[in-house]
Amino acid sequence: MGHEVGDRVLVEIGRRLMESARREDTIARFGGDEFVVMSIVRGADDAGRIARRLLDHISAPIRLAEIELSVTASVGITLSTPASTTVELIRNADTALHRAKQNGRERVEVFTTAMGRQAHGRLESVVALRRALEQQELSVAYQPVMRNEPDCPPPPCTSRSRRLP
Repeated sequence: MGHEVGDRVLVEIGRRLMESARREDTIARFGGDEFVVMSIVRGADDAGRIARRLLDHISAPIRLAEIELSVTASVGITLSTPASTTVELIRNADTALHRAKQNGRERVEVFTTAMGRQAHGRLESVVALRRALEQQELSVAYQPVMRNEPDCPPPPCTSRSRRLP
């Protein structure tokens, strides 16, 4: 449908967010198709209610001329502490957002420290694997499987590294 239609959809979503937000909420387009909503809340349940209300407003069909579009959204929530930095809050909300998308879209997920540890562990694994590839530390090993079947599949292939855990 093109960039023009996409831009019009984003403008409409922004309008709906502004319309459904509370006076004290701050809304900003963060980039691409992501928006940030900053709210003063009493806890995760309060934040979840606000997120659900916003999702309900966003999910109504969007009419653009003769086209009717359905839009879905996911929400990642993080709660601040007195020690929270802006970078941490954005990173944690983004981690929760990606979890919401993984779990099926149109979802709301609240960031947990376990979620953060999992994301950090995945990042460490990716970095270690890239380093092993760059330094040619991986080797291919074939593990023979003995079978008396005529249509036996090829043996499984695994990758091994001297450094990766």
